[in-house]
Parts: sequence; structure tokens; C-alpha cells
Amino acid sequence: MYVEGITNSSDAEKVEAAALKEALEDALVSRIALNLKPVSSWRTADIIVKCDIVEVLWRDKDPIDMIYGAPSLVVDILTTKHYARMQAVFTVIDADTGEELWSERIQATVTSEKITPESSIAILNEKIVEGFTRKALSKRKDKKKNRSGLM
Repeated sequence: MYVEGITNSSDAEKVEAAALKEALEDALVSRIALNLKPVSSWRTADIIVKCDIVEVLWRDKDPIDMIYGAPSLVVDILTTKHYARMQAVFTVIDADTGEELWSERIQATVTSEKITPESSIAILNEKIVEGFTRKALSKRKDKKKNRSGLM
């Protein structure tokens, strides 16, 4: 497999694309069932993984999202935490044919009293890679829903 350089289409200046690429490669290599090995050129790869960061957001107040009833809504309104979100489009391509095997927009969020804009990036990188591996590489019981082409 070849992981292309991470692109950043978002307005965010603070992204750690190299760290995200490394985390993505590590996650793919550690999938024992797939036996993926990284290569240094797309020409020698079987699959190509692309990632485009399309949004990075940090707010000092998290959005109101606990709307399970009046008590939880009140608690959510009164609790102030920092909030960070990253969205990225991941695409997996068959290197031989150029055919797109799988593509999806993945989102990762973190809410904490202690995160800063800088510290949130590493956490978001980890979570977005987890989201990608879960959605693109997991075995699904309903084979009709397995659009990844990888499993």
C-alpha cells in the first residue's frame, strides 16, 4: 500500500499532515488480517490511500448536543468545555486499474476542559485514523453494505 501525502483543503493553518500520514500508515500496517506493507512509490503499490483534510475546527465552548430531555439539555448548557472537530475525505484506489474502491468523509471530535487548539490536533489525528480503519477495513456481517472492497 502507498499512503499519498495528506492534503489540506481546509482553512486551518495548524494541521499535522506528516503526523497524520504516519499514524495512518502505522494503523494500516498493524492490521494483521490484511497483511499490508507500505511502499515508497505508488508504482509498486497494490492500493493507494488518499486523505484530504476538509475541516479543522476548535471552539472554546462546545456546541449544545445533549438533547435527550430537559435535564440533560440543562447540564449540557451549563457545562462549558472546549471542542475540536476534524473532517477528512479518505479514498482507497486500486493502483493497477485506478478504480476507486472506497471513499468516505470521516469526522472526529473531542470535547474536553483541558484541550487547546494545538493539543487537539494530535487527538483528532488519532481519532480520525480510528474512524477510517473502522469504516473502511472492518468486516461487516451484511456483505451488501461492505463497500470498502478491502475485506
